[in-house]
Amino acid sequence: MSKQLEEYAHVPLKQLSNRVWRTNQGGALIDNWKKTSPEIDGSLPEEWIMSAITARGIDRPENEGLSFIETEDGVFSLKELIASNLELYLGKEVAQKFGTTGVLIKMLDSVERLTVQVHPD
Repeated sequence: MSKQLEEYAHVPLKQLSNRVWRTNQGGALIDNWKKTSPEIDGSLPEEWIMSAITARGIDRPENEGLSFIETEDGVFSLKELIASNLELYLGKEVAQKFGTTGVLIKMLDSVERLTVQVHPD
């Protein structure tokens, strides 16, 4: 399977929508950005644009937050693509130094002020 996944390192990929539930409200501006109607401030104030990690939360779906990529061969997680060939997807230096990455890039639209968050692990 890994050889099959390696080919996707060289072509544009389409990520499936990846809205993440949070206790704070927001998300209408993300709906606007994605041209989704109606534009609603609710419990999905984040779009995780590139994520090889899952969200944390009690009673939340197992893979919530993990980016899934649509390919001609099916749907794969970004984590699976990276794991198929660490050097190809991360570069030799990062792969050798860290072995993997916990990358997360997200768009936030909160209707309330958020505190600073730090996740050292």
